[in-house]
Amino acid sequence: MADELKANSKPSKHQIVSILVWLAFFVYAGHCFSHMVAAGDTWVAMACGRHFSNHGVDTVEPFSANSHSTGPTEEDLEPWPEFTHDFLKEYHPTGWINQNWLTQLIFFEIAGGEGSKTNYDRLNYNAMVVWKFIICLLVICSVYYSSRLLGAGKINAAFFAAVSVFVGRSFYDIRPAVFSNMLVPVFILILLLSQRKNRRFIWLSVPLIVFWGNVHGGYLYAFITLFLFWAINLIVWKFKPRFCKLCSGQLIIDTMLAGAASFIAMVILNPYHLTNLTHTFIITVSEHASEWKDVNEWHSAFELSNPVGTSIPFIIMLGLGGAALLVWGIITVAKIKKAGRLQANKTKNISADSEPPGKPQIDPAYIAIVLFSLWMAVSSRRFIPIASAAFCPLLAMIAQQAINKISNNLSAMPDRKRLLEKISIAAFAAFVLIPGVLWAGKFKKVYLDPFCLDDTYNSIFMRMTASYAKPFEACEFIRENNLSGNMLNYWTEGGFIAFMQNPDPETGFIPLKLFMDGRAQAAYDIEMFRTYKNEIMSGGEDFRRIAQKARRQRKRLSSFKEELREASKKMDERLNSKEVWIYLMPSNAVKSGFMTLMRYNSDWKPVYIDGKQSIFVDTDTEKGLELYKGLFNGDTKYPSEHIRKTSLIHYLIGSKPEEAYRRARKLYEKSEELLAMKLLTDSARTKELKEKAYEYCKAEISDFVKEKDQLHKQDGYINKYSIADICLKFVINNSKDFASDKNKISVYKSYREQLKEETGRIREATKW
Repeated sequence: MADELKANSKPSKHQIVSILVWLAFFVYAGHCFSHMVAAGDTWVAMACGRHFSNHGVDTVEPFSANSHSTGPTEEDLEPWPEFTHDFLKEYHPTGWINQNWLTQLIFFEIAGGEGSKTNYDRLNYNAMVVWKFIICLLVICSVYYSSRLLGAGKINAAFFAAVSVFVGRSFYDIRPAVFSNMLVPVFILILLLSQRKNRRFIWLSVPLIVFWGNVHGGYLYAFITLFLFWAINLIVWKFKPRFCKLCSGQLIIDTMLAGAASFIAMVILNPYHLTNLTHTFIITVSEHASEWKDVNEWHSAFELSNPVGTSIPFIIMLGLGGAALLVWGIITVAKIKKAGRLQANKTKNISADSEPPGKPQIDPAYIAIVLFSLWMAVSSRRFIPIASAAFCPLLAMIAQQAINKISNNLSAMPDRKRLLEKISIAAFAAFVLIPGVLWAGKFKKVYLDPFCLDDTYNSIFMRMTASYAKPFEACEFIRENNLSGNMLNYWTEGGFIAFMQNPDPETGFIPLKLFMDGRAQAAYDIEMFRTYKNEIMSGGEDFRRIAQKARRQRKRLSSFKEELREASKKMDERLNSKEVWIYLMPSNAVKSGFMTLMRYNSDWKPVYIDGKQSIFVDTDTEKGLELYKGLFNGDTKYPSEHIRKTSLIHYLIGSKPEEAYRRARKLYEKSEELLAMKLLTDSARTKELKEKAYEYCKAEISDFVKEKDQLHKQDGYINKYSIADICLKFVINNSKDFASDKNKISVYKSYREQLKEETGRIREATKW
């Protein structure tokens, strides 16, 4: 009895495989969701979600001074018969068409958003990280069950399901488009279920498309592939080629009816109705679509130098999978010919619809969907997750047929067959457990250990989306001073700036209107996009001409000061024409044409500098002048006294270097902030100040060397490395003036290079 209980307690082969399959789901979903992608669209979603939560869904754009006007206007309706006007107003509205409205509302609600005020410090941003994990898990499950429907075994199906998210990993982020990455494999699963299990499953496409049409514009994929599924199955049903998998005529009718029902329901159950459809075509195939798609994520998968995502795993999968598909096709054609010859030898009493044993069957509808998905990904890398999710079930089926062939050949050798099964289980266990352990360690290091890049904004969400670099304090400055009017902002930070303002509780309009943001054609027309990109952020035509002239003559740009001043006046006029009196730019925009040019305009002055962001105002305007004067008389409010002092020291460096040095040193000793040290060394312009700064920097280097090993236990410790680098640079550049230290220059240079390499490794270790 005891032996029997012991034997029963031992897990069976099937139980072990099932456990490993579920482990694979969680391990590879965890690996997929852990990828880092900057969160420009995430913050746009939060701003829009708050607006929809408080004011409902409409076409009135509340964030920008340059966006589409709501419509249709009477002028727009004039070409149409009068009896259609009410219908067009109701079912074809124009203005701000936000196809992602439901995703944005979901983001705001799951983060705990409530009311019209920001309260950003009380939101649970990590809830969106959990959402991303669930999305990845649903993708794996959908691909797995699609593979099983195509005949793949558990291990084989789980392997290719894991591959599907591994290949598309770098394109999964926290934004509305990821819903399409998940809904594509779910939709393909529905098509396969309707074809292989029960035709009524096709009706699940109706609620799925309605939901899809409200969360992301990618729902158009469902209509295209549903048409392919219906048309190809209709051809197969009509002509009944013996090598194709047949479907019932009733499924073809149900597919047609479900498609029509999906279309009608999508139009009715969407706040934008018909515009939700026509807007999708404007984005994808209109006259200016290619210009909007100039951003990196729309470029080809074969553009290996593209910084958005990595397409190498997809290219490898495409190459190996394409070869496997070609071999499978050749073998299948050979089998079909063989089956045809066998059929020809059959007696006449066998019905025409009977199928000879072993006759292969091809599913041309599914293969067409796979090829269409692959074409999408090759054309535009943003569709790589969709293509991998569509392709992997087919690869699983091909692999399973090869495995079955080997298994049949070993049927006369049961021992070898059992050994092969054990090896496959062991290999699959290694495929799951080894990466699982390694990735768990990586996750701890990247997301749970002290965060080297920031000591305040260091949650999993902040790290995963690089949101620690967003202008939190700069937006607090905007709120504290009740700034309003029109601003110029960096494209990818528009959504964040909108979310961090307190909108009007009645209208939802934010007080300081954006120039442009990542909503692109959903909120702006092409001319405004060109103005922002070509006439402003690039510096404009005059600046480009001066820059080309400097390169041609091999001179510094500063050699053309007068021309640059004139060009900056034209830029000032351009901003004035848009009633822009303030601009907020991140540190990575310092070298942009616009920022370079505006250094030569004395009317635009910085009133806020925190090391990450800078705010400049036009002192020719009443608002700008008041904010500028407030920096000196104390009327302008700052998020912290530290930021006010750094902004003030910036002005003292040129006119009162001694005072600037004294204040910068005092500020650094109190805060130990990177910017304070930079101001300290920048203000050391006289011989006496250089001597003081030189000794001070040497002391800081010495302290850094002593404390370096303990720094890794603190958040934001990379700033200490940057401070040490500033000190080393200052000492190296000025050591020639100190005879006693001349022989130490090589030592300082060597240590600085060593520190740079170590800093690079630390920064690289934060990426995943």
